[in-house]
Amino acid sequence: MSLPQRIIDFIPQHHGTRTLHFFLRKAQTQALDESEISENDFRYPGPKPQFREAAIMMIADSCEAAARSLSEPTPENIRFILTKIIDAILSDDQLDECDLTLRELTIIRESMIKSLVAIYHSRVDYPGYVPPNSVQKILIPADLDSEERGMPYQNPADIPISKGGEVEDEAIDDLEGDEEDV
Repeated sequence: MSLPQRIIDFIPQHHGTRTLHFFLRKAQTQALDESEISENDFRYPGPKPQFREAAIMMIADSCEAAARSLSEPTPENIRFILTKIIDAILSDDQLDECDLTLRELTIIRESMIKSLVAIYHSRVDYPGYVPPNSVQKILIPADLDSEERGMPYQNPADIPISKGGEVEDEAIDDLEGDEEDV
């Protein structure tokens, strides 16, 4: 059984032509001359999203990853980071080839904020139960090392978002390297 054409088209479109920042940054750090490295060599081949569903998946994929990066996923922090991501996706022209309107984009953003706030909302205090400081500690086992679970950020403004709207994973390596220098 083969996949329907719409699904086949969906797979590359939800990545668009965004940059694979992890590999770009790694190549830049290993290059003798950073100017020899072209960002275009580290972009997904595309195409950019051609229909709404692929654009929504692009946005949802990045937003969910960023929400997991927050050490305190408060409604304010979630709103801040989702707005930052969607603005970056728009600025990188990733939605130019689909027919999403700005009004629909606002509805999508508000829906994602509402959904992620619901996932990470504070729990009711139960008598005799002392919850950990963060919902993140409940959701992610403590025995995973930081590379497996990602680095939680206290301030959403500190989450490194690429110009295409993706969480830049290589920032985890940079932070761990900084800790070793201390």
